[in-house]
Amino acid sequence: MTFIDARFPVDISYGSAGGPIYQTAIISMRSGEEKRNINWEYSRHEYDAATGVQRIKHLEDLIAFFHVVQGRGHTFRWKDWADYKSCKTSETLTATDQEIGTGDGSTAEFQIRKYYAFGGYQRFRNITLPVSGSVFAAVGGVETTAFTVDTNTGKITFDTTEMGIVAVDTANDWIAIGGDKTDDLKDGNSIEIINSTGNDGVYTISSTVYDSGNNWTEIHVSGGVIDDSTVDGDVKYGQPSVGDAVTVGYEFDVHARMDTDQLSTNLSHYQAGEVEVPVIEIKQEKV
Repeated sequence: MTFIDARFPVDISYGSAGGPIYQTAIISMRSGEEKRNINWEYSRHEYDAATGVQRIKHLEDLIAFFHVVQGRGHTFRWKDWADYKSCKTSETLTATDQEIGTGDGSTAEFQIRKYYAFGGYQRFRNITLPVSGSVFAAVGGVETTAFTVDTNTGKITFDTTEMGIVAVDTANDWIAIGGDKTDDLKDGNSIEIINSTGNDGVYTISSTVYDSGNNWTEIHVSGGVIDDSTVDGDVKYGQPSVGDAVTVGYEFDVHARMDTDQLSTNLSHYQAGEVEVPVIEIKQEKV
């Protein structure tokens, strides 16, 4: 089975019926009471695209698409017109629509999610097929473009930079990296030291100072005493700082497949034809 990174024809899906389905086992007791067991933690969406086939063009596009995906053989993108944004479908996307994590100073990759809330309760679903070019992101409420998105997994990765440590001063709690990086490193942000002999960990920047004589940037950190017995390792920065909310806005598709290997058409009932077109979501794994 192959994932074909293309949408089912959107002018057909627009007129289709369907939505989320859960599976619940209900046991009725002799007393009239019942017990319920929720078999599926996450829903599975099912659709009927037949109602979207309204013109002969729709039928011809459907036949072409059916051949490409080989019936139930391959999966594809499906636009659910009732639920395809990080906000309400009538609203405009913003970078703060959905909170997907909190920075710890070292993690740069996050899974895009969508939360559904009602009456103080909420649940989420993982978004694995965001639409290319539609994703906005913010860290600590500040919008950023320093990220990449895998539109086939829904993973968003913030850009990070690694710079070699060239000096360490334990008396004044700073480490230095080459060049003037004062515009990149902001007070209160996090850095992570990696690949060092004794200084690996996450630190909070208290201030930065450029030393032009040595052509390095001193990164002063709060609450940490750095071992200067060996000057080695790298400073990694750009990842969300400790406590910063990571938020995103996006459009997304459903990972789906046809639920039939036979496309039977009948042109005798109406101009566009009469056809059965069941589409089913590839069910989300438990996380």
